[in-house]
Amino acid sequence: AREQKMKLKKVTAEKLSKAKTSTVDWVFLGCPHFSIQEFASIATLLAGKRIHSGVTVWISSSQAVKALADIMGYSSIIEASGAKIVCETCPVVALTGPRQSGKTTLARSVFPQKTYITLEAPDTLAIAEKDPRGFLAGFQDGAIIDEIQRSPALFSYLQSIVDLDGRTGLYVLTGSQQFGLLSRISQSLAGRVGLVQLLPFSYRELVRDEENKGASSFVNINLDELLYKGLYPPIYD
Repeated sequence: AREQKMKLKKVTAEKLSKAKTSTVDWVFLGCPHFSIQEFASIATLLAGKRIHSGVTVWISSSQAVKALADIMGYSSIIEASGAKIVCETCPVVALTGPRQSGKTTLARSVFPQKTYITLEAPDTLAIAEKDPRGFLAGFQDGAIIDEIQRSPALFSYLQSIVDLDGRTGLYVLTGSQQFGLLSRISQSLAGRVGLVQLLPFSYRELVRDEENKGASSFVNINLDELLYKGLYPPIYD
């Protein structure tokens, strides 16, 4: 089903970019769970193309994915084609991915106003496990909670808090144990979470200044060196 959905999106984007007449009035792609990989696919299809002026195209995602797409240059490519990116909002944003892929760095840079807590600290984890309600009550304006899968009891309490509060983007959750985090979300926070999967660098990110006139100093990295080093961000700090 997912492959069919992505194929339909690609076919739609290709047809829109080649349209000679306004045969379509309005197209909506995405949802609060639209991933950065799907953003990349749409950006690749629309790069250098222009959607017919009589067609309105909206691409929807969570605010966190949009922020990541901005950093990676996908948003500017999509918007240059004439499409509009609109952000759906969720009370909780969850960042998943392997350790050292940049989840904490991204969360803290996109949400600098939020208190940051990590449950890797034994004393903090002990407090959260002993009194989950009291622990969360200390963050009236939400927080970034790192490695939240270490305290499964928090998920049920988060559900009641975000349902009563009503604000969007209240909590940002990260976790490197992806299956543990996703299973807890599906049990307690289904329909309340915008999911962002963050992987290590892609080759394009390391060499992107060739196309985007900016920022990387790794343009001349060779394939052997790339395979030896890998693509985890701390290697290139």
